[in-house]
Amino acid sequence: MAEKLEAHLGAGKHELPNHPEEEIRAWQKTVADRFYATPLAELAPDRANAEKNLSRNLTKIAEETEKIIKMSQ
Repeated sequence: MAEKLEAHLGAGKHELPNHPEEEIRAWQKTVADRFYATPLAELAPDRANAEKNLSRNLTKIAEETEKIIKMSQ
């Protein structure tokens, strides 16, 4: 499904593509199966790296929040 979406956008089409329900359900099942087959340890965040980048990430969040607030005024 990702390949179809990339081709759709690459062709300059920006409206939402209309996929058959069966295709979407099959794609959702593939994603869910892959998720449940992945050990939780692989999904866990890298705590050391997260701690190291915390300040930078909070600054980014604050900057993006400020942009959103300015846009909504």
